[in-house]
Amino acid sequence: MPHASHELRQLIVLCGRLQRALEADDWTRVGELDSETRSLLCDIDALHADGLTPSPELLAARRRLASIHAEAMERCRAECARLRDVLARHVAQADGWAAYRQLDGMTGE
Repeated sequence: MPHASHELRQLIVLCGRLQRALEADDWTRVGELDSETRSLLCDIDALHADGLTPSPELLAARRRLASIHAEAMERCRAECARLRDVLARHVAQADGWAAYRQLDGMTGE
């Protein structure tokens, strides 16, 4: 089944690319690869829609991709939380500076 081996190679390559993007904290690339993942998995599902059973190797590669993707989702959630905290600190600091400016304006300084 030549298509299956092609799909297997694509899955393996995608796993490596996603892992490298995670290691680099390259969130833009992770987003791009998320779209590629969805597209590839849809292609694989269509290939096997006629009842053909995917090979054990293909299933193993798919499980590995799912594991890396789950890690990516968790790391993205953590990064979003970190950025929310940074933004909240910046907003609080800006509010503080605005209050000082307003106070300085009231006292004529």
